[in-house]
Amino acid sequence: STKEVAGAFAGESPGAAQGQQKFAEEIAGTTAASETVETASTASAEPQISHANVLAPHLDDECDRAVRIHAEFDDYDPLRKRTTVRSHQGDVLRSRRQRQIRQMLNEGSGEMDSVVSSASLRSMCGEFGKEDAITNWAVLVGKALWCYMKGAGQVGQRQKLGLVSAAFNIGFGRCSGTTSVTCSMEVVKPGANRSRGKGALRRATAVVNQLKELVSRVGKEEDDVLDEEWDVDALSFLFSADYMDSLMILAGGASWSLRDDETVVQISQPCRVFGDIHGQLRDLLMFFHAFGLPSKTGPSFVFNGDFVDRGAHQLEVIGVLFALKIAFPKRVFLVRGNHEDAFMNRKYGFYECCMEQLGSFAEKAFSNVQKAFEWLPLACLIDGKILTVHGGIGDGKWTIDELACVKRPLNSEVFLETNNRWLYNILWSDPIPDDNGGTNLFGVHSSPRTASAVNFGWNITKTFCAMNGIDVIVRSHQCVEEGRGFEVMHDQHLVRVFSARDYEGHRNDASIISIRKDRTSLNRVQLVLRMHGLRSLVRLENEVSQMSLGPNDEA
Repeated sequence: STKEVAGAFAGESPGAAQGQQKFAEEIAGTTAASETVETASTASAEPQISHANVLAPHLDDECDRAVRIHAEFDDYDPLRKRTTVRSHQGDVLRSRRQRQIRQMLNEGSGEMDSVVSSASLRSMCGEFGKEDAITNWAVLVGKALWCYMKGAGQVGQRQKLGLVSAAFNIGFGRCSGTTSVTCSMEVVKPGANRSRGKGALRRATAVVNQLKELVSRVGKEEDDVLDEEWDVDALSFLFSADYMDSLMILAGGASWSLRDDETVVQISQPCRVFGDIHGQLRDLLMFFHAFGLPSKTGPSFVFNGDFVDRGAHQLEVIGVLFALKIAFPKRVFLVRGNHEDAFMNRKYGFYECCMEQLGSFAEKAFSNVQKAFEWLPLACLIDGKILTVHGGIGDGKWTIDELACVKRPLNSEVFLETNNRWLYNILWSDPIPDDNGGTNLFGVHSSPRTASAVNFGWNITKTFCAMNGIDVIVRSHQCVEEGRGFEVMHDQHLVRVFSARDYEGHRNDASIISIRKDRTSLNRVQLVLRMHGLRSLVRLENEVSQMSLGPNDEA
């Protein structure tokens, strides 16, 4: 019964238990909402529901989840030097129901009717009910297991063995004695880290001071330009004329600083999450100007991979991030992406960039940067409820505790081993959009990226979140043509963020995410995700051009 299922959540608060009972009732199809619809449909003629209401995805500001996605975002216009508050629109809120209803409305008709009956909605829900029922039960069981494992005395066991193995009292998985990833660990002599770090800290402090000045200058520039067209010698300005030596010192210092971070970094709000930067320094500086720089006392900053390759200022970006990590080791966190990899860097531009700009120092500098990349964490857990990974969760058959057991350094070859395909997909996998035009929205499917990469559906995301006691996954890795720089999908359990605008001619905005606690009108404490956007210069110039034309003018 639904009461017995809800009883599995005895370890949670009364409010949470009530929410889980409601969830169990929804699985059984006995919610008050459905009863209301049934009563209305039998008492009178079929109620007519405007498709404008059922098709429009929305964010619920009063949801009872631990994490809420703010219904508004801040849009910074570099041309006008101002920030505008905007509401989320359908192009960033992906919805399965929206897609399903559109399919139903268009079936047998070239046009979409203005209204749809509740009977038609129930018919549609029944058609997709099997997938929903399977996922809802998986989520319910996953939450029950997680709540059971939250009992006293179980935390250490869960961390040691992983959720499922501890729940069934068996030693299985990647944390049972030895991990599936074994790499040689460098022996560090006592005091070596401290002595090496002093020189790197002095150099990083100087770079941060120059960075603040450069951010101020960019904010005052009258004209907005693409990063590739920005004609500033940022390399010498940031790292002095002796920038070759500076970059190698920073790479070495970052390598030592990154060793102090766990494979899964755990931080608290408030924090900001950046997506792919890909060497676009000016976009990074614009975000710092509009929304703030890292500091010793401010919010934490998480940079979610893909720092280099393809962009015009790759050395500058990686040098700045290394300097920030060294200067603020407890406030700045770098997470590994699929482009923090020697193979990828040789193929997509970073190695060539080193050769062109560093001359005889190129090979050594490239090697030093790769050593730092091998120590990068693979994920960041924010307040125990938001998991940040670069790519995705792959098939979802792993736990955060298992990932935390993986030892570093991790070189490129390690990810290519068959038994480490789950690690590979943390960097490479992609979610399947809820409103994808195809039919394979459910489960795990092959990816067009590589033979080892996969695409995962909404049910994989929801089940993974339940099994790991989290509410939202933040990932990067994808740029959408003319997109906002962020997307919300998988029933608001997954958010994509991308921080390089007009990337590779995609005419896309760039975005970052701010995360902090807030109280609802019901006095509930929630983690709130609010997006901050940087407008696409190409699209913005097109809009200004169109506005300057008269009604009878032609472009």
